[in-house]
Amino acid sequence: MNQTSTSCLTNLQRKEIVQELKQIEILLKRENKLIKENKSILNPLFIWPVKKVSHITYNEIWAISNYVDHNVAFSDEITDFNGGAKSYDTYSGYNHQGVDIFIWPYSLNMLENNGLEV
Repeated sequence: MNQTSTSCLTNLQRKEIVQELKQIEILLKRENKLIKENKSILNPLFIWPVKKVSHITYNEIWAISNYVDHNVAFSDEITDFNGGAKSYDTYSGYNHQGVDIFIWPYSLNMLENNGLEV
């Protein structure tokens, strides 16, 4: 085991990497491939939009169909929170920005018997 601590990069290498990244950023902006930061969604207030009522005996009354797409590339470039592809994007450049939930199980029965609160 090597007890001495050394830097993985020299200062020159670090500077070259930073310069290269800046050049890549300029190129991506020029080609309109860099998604602009959306400040309106940086600090959302999270709530869960549905809740089962007390007379429902199921463990839960909802399921998830899609997650946020964490891959900024498009289209068909999808990465959900778990590295999977349970999300979507569009050819126009939209990357899914939310979590899609649905009522489950017995959706119609749940609605007819007031089994949930929104």
